[in-house]
Amino acid sequence: WGNDFLVQPIMQAGQQQADVLFPKGNWIDFYTGQVYAGGTSHTVKVREEHIPVFVRAGAFIPMAMTMQSTQFYNEKELALHYYHDAAIEQSQGTMYEDDGLTAQAYQHERFRIHHFSSKFQAQANGQSSLQIQLRQQNGRKMKALNKQIALYVHNVEQVPQQVTLDGKTVKFDWDSSRKLLTAQVRGSAKS
Repeated sequence: WGNDFLVQPIMQAGQQQADVLFPKGNWIDFYTGQVYAGGTSHTVKVREEHIPVFVRAGAFIPMAMTMQSTQFYNEKELALHYYHDAAIEQSQGTMYEDDGLTAQAYQHERFRIHHFSSKFQAQANGQSSLQIQLRQQNGRKMKALNKQIALYVHNVEQVPQQVTLDGKTVKFDWDSSRKLLTAQVRGSAKS
């Protein structure tokens, strides 16, 4: 389903498992965080609550809160999920957003494009660093906006020594069972 999601269809009622063939690269279970190597086939359990969904390692997945209609979209907040994998040294993603009202908003320059990038460096001493950069590009008729971003970094094997934003330490949480790092950061409106 696009470049970043692999969705395994379930074709039979009551199906308990499914054989999944994973394409090139590593894939991370959207619900459990388990990592699967590309080029392999695995039998996965099917849960009643959801069908099997996997995310490509290195993908940025922006998400909004659940809402009844786009009229309730809060442009000041964003949940950004990054699916980290030590095999991915660099990655990038984008998110397009417009005013939600203007037909052909891009042509009328009423849009924002959010650019996300990552750079991972493993060092000989066993330490490593992951840098995530967020940048916003605005159409001339779209107001620049500082977003409050809930950053979720999946597949983080060890608790980080620190998380910084523009050189300043940021409070973060790390869930060892889910290998999930979370931090609240402020996205800059600078182009």
